[in-house]
Amino acid sequence: MGCCSASVQTQTVSEMTPPAGSKGAEVAPSASLLTSLTTTQSMPSQKSRSTVSSQQTIPVRIEKGDFVYWSQEDALDLEVTEVEEGKDAKDKSYQLVKVMGREEFIPQNQLVKYTGPRLRSKDIKSGAQVQFKMPHHDGIGGTGTGVVDGQTNSEVHVKTQEGSHKSQLWIGREDIHFLYVMVFSAHSLKNTDKKLGMGVVNNRSDPYIKIHLQTDDSADSTLQDKEVHTTEVLSDVLDPVWNQDFRFLYFGNVKSIRFEVRDSDVKLGSLKEDDFLGHAELSKEKWEGEQKEGFWDELTLTDVKDEPMKDDQGKESKIKVRVKLFAPKDHTMDISKKPALFCCGC
Repeated sequence: MGCCSASVQTQTVSEMTPPAGSKGAEVAPSASLLTSLTTTQSMPSQKSRSTVSSQQTIPVRIEKGDFVYWSQEDALDLEVTEVEEGKDAKDKSYQLVKVMGREEFIPQNQLVKYTGPRLRSKDIKSGAQVQFKMPHHDGIGGTGTGVVDGQTNSEVHVKTQEGSHKSQLWIGREDIHFLYVMVFSAHSLKNTDKKLGMGVVNNRSDPYIKIHLQTDDSADSTLQDKEVHTTEVLSDVLDPVWNQDFRFLYFGNVKSIRFEVRDSDVKLGSLKEDDFLGHAELSKEKWEGEQKEGFWDELTLTDVKDEPMKDDQGKESKIKVRVKLFAPKDHTMDISKKPALFCCGC
């Protein structure tokens, strides 16, 4: 089984308060953990990747068609439909953003930007196994499975599995099932660098997370060994905020998703394996519940003996993530649901 690759480079925007009387003035700034703004870029391999400082601040802009998380309302998968420029009392520029299904403009400082829950051409690799909605014109409907054999700008060519009455099909990209994973943050991570010192004051771990799917077939090592998403490395921080998202092509034999946190030692020129900071596994039942809203919460990290990992103060190490299965039925916006979990409209 294959998966699609997307990693990100964090970029933040300092908080700005809209001036009184502006379209966004009635929306109070959020005190949420996720008030920074992020975008995505391809991530180099573990051996070559550079350590990124968590203090780096680079202004970024939101554009029409982007996806954002609204921290104040805890609303996910919001697609931007309109952007306006504004200035505060000190003549500093900021953006006001309108999202699908909402009439009011939202101040930029309340939004976190993601790649979003929508498959792109680069997410779909030849040879990847996929699960998809059968075309209506095929006359049978239901769900099909197969292997990607090629694609155009909007459709994917699939060789269907044995048992299908057609050996090959063209499937719309929006009809392919995928697992959408958002990695928000972690806290109380273990400090494995404190003894390394080397003249550096308050040396701390440089955490990153490896993410991969587990399958029912224990003999299938493809996912575990090759198809792994990796967050960026954040330097000298024990309460990191990544705000990154990833997409895995989905297949029926997936049983869980695994998050493994490690401390990068690349900067030290060491050839040893990066220090283990804990792992967590989320079972399939957690994102395929009756509500179909997926999982969005904290996970406790455990050690190799499945005991809780703890920091130097004895606090349990945790990560905050979201995992949701997007199937073709999710592609229609429904803004009537509570809590405010918005579908992507893709």
